Amino acid sequence: MNEYIFKCEEDLEAVILNENKDAFAAIINKDLYGVAGTPPDQNVYFHSDSCFDLFCIHVFELLAESTVELSGRTYQLSLFTGARWLVERHKDAWDSSRFISAYERLDAWLKEKPMFSFWCGDISKQIEFSLSRRKMLRFAQLLSKHNLFRLTGVLDELFQICNKTGHDIKESEVLHLLEPFREELKTNRIVYHSSYLIEMLYDYFTALNDFVILFYTPSPRISDWKYLENMSSDTFKDLFYWAISFASGYRKDRYDALRPETTRYLKGPF
Repeated sequence: MNEYIFKCEEDLEAVILNENKDAFAAIINKDLYGVAGTPPDQNVYFHSDSCFDLFCIHVFELLAESTVELSGRTYQLSLFTGARWLVERHKDAWDSSRFISAYERLDAWLKEKPMFSFWCGDISKQIEFSLSRRKMLRFAQLLSKHNLFRLTGVLDELFQICNKTGHDIKESEVLHLLEPFREELKTNRIVYHSSYLIEMLYDYFTALNDFVILFYTPSPRISDWKYLENMSSDTFKDLFYWAISFASGYRKDRYDALRPETTRYLKGPF
């Protein structure tokens, strides 16, 4: 394509807002999980293994980065970092502190690199290496898609990580690592983290929604939404309108019931 899809920053904002709206509805979703216990000792449970797999896929889609070309400038953004970019553009106009707080808590958690370890009985080795939680989520969504070519990519990356950390894994041994790695990653780590992760994601999404309502909707009349005039096409205006409509009209009580107040035992450095 010779022309940029996005003609202006407002076009990009419309897409970021709309896609975050879809991610909110896909992740904070009663069809995927329920909340057990009473505050402040709650945890989530997934209705099935398929629901858990879908959760892993949806979460990393929020974090996956793409290259965005905009009027001669290149941005490397995910929906998550794109929302921060959007809010930073307007932070002087409205109080963005709640969003920034929610964003930074989740961002810091994703960047932490706890020690990841598992025993591989087939080759009689204890495997240990540091792995960021963002990368854990990336591996989890890849291993949830059941695709041969993604699987070979996971094995190649696992092979590289192990040998860079001094484990001296042979190519003939790397396939033996897959199942114990998958078991530790998904059944132990991600299940353990899912309650606190959902709590943080809920706070991120609702803070973004509140910012959207404050900044973009000066009145209930769409004719007063001057921001729409800056967008380059009706398509972006429609995406923007749908995002605003969701932010201002979703049933907060229904979504609040899906936010766990996670027990402290599920907030460890694991």
